[in-house]
Amino acid sequence: MQAGLLRGSLRKTAMRIGLRRGARYDIKIGNILLRCRFGDNATESGVLMRGVGSNHRGLAQLLGVLSPGDVFIDVGANFGLFTTLAADTVGPSGCVIAIEPTPAMISRLTFNMKANRFTNIIVFEAAVGDVSGTAVLNVLNGNYGRSSLEPRAVCLRSIPVRMMTLAEVVGIARVDRIDALKIDVEGFEDKALLPYISLMPQAMWPRHILIELVHSQAWRTNCIQALGAAGYQQVWTDGRDSLMKLKHRS
Repeated sequence: MQAGLLRGSLRKTAMRIGLRRGARYDIKIGNILLRCRFGDNATESGVLMRGVGSNHRGLAQLLGVLSPGDVFIDVGANFGLFTTLAADTVGPSGCVIAIEPTPAMISRLTFNMKANRFTNIIVFEAAVGDVSGTAVLNVLNGNYGRSSLEPRAVCLRSIPVRMMTLAEVVGIARVDRIDALKIDVEGFEDKALLPYISLMPQAMWPRHILIELVHSQAWRTNCIQALGAAGYQQVWTDGRDSLMKLKHRS
């Protein structure tokens, strides 16, 4: 195992000599210590190579709408970047629900959660879809974070995973509101999110939604249009992600 704290001059040195595929590095982002692996997950590799600036502008937008005591749901939590930074922001009086189906990512997410001694995170090892049951997750070769319920031309393997509806997750977690939700599930956003909006009372809708747009061509229903029709307004986008805000609660 290799773990080195990459910050300041040490980080620049690591970039000059080259990060090693398969190696593990510890980095610090604000108050948060994160262990990242290089080479098999684009999100972790990107954080190591570029930090969390220009490549994660949506993260700053999301953290900007969270306050201590808030409830945040991370659909497609990956290795825990959004989950841990949000948990730090909402504090002990808040709650973070992290949902992730890929076993390797669950292991890394759990490690990062425990490394920071968070007690305000609830983890669900599951995919989110329009029905409960079992689904087939296509694990992408060389990039765990791109694993998807959508078919992939190149994948390492296909594995069965638990699938839950978002309403089911919220019910088990017993939260009474959602202040913000981030969803990044590789083109499955419409099937994971829109049934919840259709089913649940508006009082239980997320006040803010950060949704990835990169794989929107896979959507059967345009999420941005559907959310707009439901009463959300797009308040920010960089073309990769969009931040939606619920204009009024009934």
